[in-house]
Amino acid sequence: RLAASKQLTQVADAETIANYRNPTYVLSGWSPAMAPIILSRPAAALSADGKTITLAANVAAVPAASYQWKINGVALKDGNGISGTNTTTLTLSLPRPNLATDNYTVVATNSSGAATSDPVTQLNAVVHP
Repeated sequence: RLAASKQLTQVADAETIANYRNPTYVLSGWSPAMAPIILSRPAAALSADGKTITLAANVAAVPAASYQWKINGVALKDGNGISGTNTTTLTLSLPRPNLATDNYTVVATNSSGAATSDPVTQLNAVVHP
């Protein structure tokens, strides 16, 4: 072992060990950043019982992104059979009016920027293949 090296112990070196979990510490003050990137268009899935449809987004971002789902460009809020409007997974209770024609998008935002997914449309095809 190199003479300058040190074996860390959980009790005596707890603070140092915790610091190594922080990228800014490991990278000597540099904090990595990356604007959100939508890795794939949100995918729709029907629940096993056929009562809900779920849209899931796949996003990469550093630091972590916040999310806002939209319908036809208007921000959604949880309630009335809608949940997860500020997460990567949006759940809609069925039946829903205009399911076949509404456009659903997700906007991912962090301190480095924002990205909007391509719209998901024709969810009726997922419900009635």
